[in-house]
Amino acid sequence: AVLSPLGLRFGDSAVAEANATLAARAAGQPRSDSDCWHATGVLATAAPAGELLPMPLRGCGWALCNTPTIAFMVSSALHHPTCTRRIVFGQWLNQTHLAGVTWCNRGASAEGDGPSTAVVAASYIGALVTAIPIAVGGGKLSQRSPLLKPFARFAPYPAVALANFLGSACMRSSDATRGALTAARRS
Repeated sequence: AVLSPLGLRFGDSAVAEANATLAARAAGQPRSDSDCWHATGVLATAAPAGELLPMPLRGCGWALCNTPTIAFMVSSALHHPTCTRRIVFGQWLNQTHLAGVTWCNRGASAEGDGPSTAVVAASYIGALVTAIPIAVGGGKLSQRSPLLKPFARFAPYPAVALANFLGSACMRSSDATRGALTAARRS
């Protein structure tokens, strides 16, 4: 449910109601398990760190909001496979959105803090430094070889896949080494 696009419908009032439901249950007031599960789902989807996230930066909004970027990259690879500006812009846009989504939906480590700004910046730069050369090289290579020309439209995918993997792995490294909370801490 956290990644379902239906989570985009949750706004300030839904988050406030979910917080009120869980606070009331914690205070000993009767609330049904169903209401508590729903409240937990709303918070995990729309406000994992307690504050309402912008729609494009929610896990549930990633695919919908990144679709125009992916369409741009595929169209550019198909129609302008050697245009460095288009390739760089598409990869930059994609990695910037992914970094924003990963930052906003970061887990809290066992010590209660997410990745530092330095780790996020290094992950973002590493993803860009990985994605752009692979995409540019793939586009240019696909045009030099008649055998590879039909595969030009796929040139962005290896770049995106490797950069997303490396960026996410770096940004989530503290979760892997120190553990990640699976439930929000309630005071």
